[in-house]
Amino acid sequence: MKMNNSFYLCGFMGVGKTTILNNIKEQTKYRCIDLDESIENKFGQIENIFEEKGETFFREIEEKEFFANQNKFDLISLGGGVIENDNIFENLLKSHKTIYLSLNFESLWERIKNSNRPLISNGREVLESRYKNRIKRYEMMEYKISNENVKDTTSKVLEIMETQNA
Repeated sequence: MKMNNSFYLCGFMGVGKTTILNNIKEQTKYRCIDLDESIENKFGQIENIFEEKGETFFREIEEKEFFANQNKFDLISLGGGVIENDNIFENLLKSHKTIYLSLNFESLWERIKNSNRPLISNGREVLESRYKNRIKRYEMMEYKISNENVKDTTSKVLEIMETQNA
């Protein structure tokens, strides 16, 4: 089995995975990809995919893109729901290179409540339920960083990557 060389940023929507990824991309020569952005470049806006073809179709695309991009990048930012896919989840656990960005639901809700993310239309209660269901899997990731401060979080992610790659 091929060793997994990619690090993965995991966490609920709005936690700052894309922001941290972009900071690392700007500050280093690491090859980085945002999985959601990659999907949008190929298939169109995620909210349109959800609306026109449904969440199940999106999750199928997400799985294909996950495995297609594995080992091609140093750091991959994953969509918040990717953790629910058993194939991806098992792969993440085996990699030992997962970085869970955490934040309490209240803070996340404040960040995302006015966004055009596809699941926002389901309402706060439904989203909080998803958050609670996913938290068990997020907590199983190798590293955990509370994303209270973008600069500190970026530094911590870089430190993990550099220590593990040494």
